[in-house]
Amino acid sequence: MQVVIMAAGSGSRMRPLTKDRHKSLLPLDTNDTFLSRMLHQLNEYEIDKVIIVTGYRHQDIEKVVKLYELNITTIYNEKYAVDTNIYSMKLALDTVDTNSPVIILEADIYLDDYALYKIIKESRENKSLWFTKGSFTKEQYGGILKKDTKSNILDIAIVPQYKNKYEEYDKLLGIMTIGTQEIEKYKTYLNLWVEKTLEQYYLIPWIENLQDLPCIAFDLDGHLVESVNREEEYYSFLEKLKNSSEINQGIKLVALDNLLDIEEHIPQRKEALKEKILQENIWTKPIIIEKNHNLVLDGHHRFNLAKELGIKKLPAVAVDYNDIQIWSLKESQKVTKELVIQKAKAKNIYPNKTVKHYFNFKSIECRYTLEELS
Repeated sequence: MQVVIMAAGSGSRMRPLTKDRHKSLLPLDTNDTFLSRMLHQLNEYEIDKVIIVTGYRHQDIEKVVKLYELNITTIYNEKYAVDTNIYSMKLALDTVDTNSPVIILEADIYLDDYALYKIIKESRENKSLWFTKGSFTKEQYGGILKKDTKSNILDIAIVPQYKNKYEEYDKLLGIMTIGTQEIEKYKTYLNLWVEKTLEQYYLIPWIENLQDLPCIAFDLDGHLVESVNREEEYYSFLEKLKNSSEINQGIKLVALDNLLDIEEHIPQRKEALKEKILQENIWTKPIIIEKNHNLVLDGHHRFNLAKELGIKKLPAVAVDYNDIQIWSLKESQKVTKELVIQKAKAKNIYPNKTVKHYFNFKSIECRYTLEELS
């Protein structure tokens, strides 16, 4: 699997927020930005290559990229100031492996964890996909598509506003997958357009040749998936994030002796975390545990670091497994809630990056000194 992240644009519609900062590096309601969160999520999967096309403030993006273990290649689009995004797509596709499907993501899009899982899972089927989020509404604008009863795409358009004739259309997201059967064809049409003008969206060559480039719609309605193009949309989204929790989660201190790990951790990541925590002397993120079986569902590196440091109790958020969505990051590993519990109690835990959970609440922060936890 390959992923292309489009991050060249200057975000001019969001000035002054983007005057001295790339749009994808705008802060969210935690310490994350759009891009850092996306890279952290992708780091959980077995992805062969990530290609990031940069342009505006490319040095800032390159600094962020260095913090991740992914196989990342950055490509600088020197024409970003005059390119809508079609040239960025050309640069990316010139470097991809045409024998593997390619997921295209806009760098400023926010995806909840389960939405990303669905994108990657569906993309492994090696079909060209255009991802949507519900029906096109009167308040929206931009990319839209129409599909038949089998989700085959009949029409794609980019529109400045809603009209009644678009009543049966869905709202496009800045996410698509190019299957191997369509990569070379799309590149040909794309290059023809690049020779004519750079002031065009990369969607246009596909739209014009839809009959030759079959694709399927996949809807992510019901998930927290969002991109912002204007300052007011950004602040509105931050408010949505703030209120996104459907479960009122509280942090409590729990004894380490009673907790069971469910998968292995990576020693190098634990050491990097150790250096940061010892330097700051502050614990800022709780682990997430299953309250009925004392399982560590999220925070394995923090849990094992705490044991190494002799910490007696940790800040934790407790959840009920009946309320949690679970899946496997490794196709070779079978994962069910029953198996997770069974293997944890037998101390026959899963390999690292195997078990994934979707928690229906936003990231929670805390602030404890190490002395308070000893």
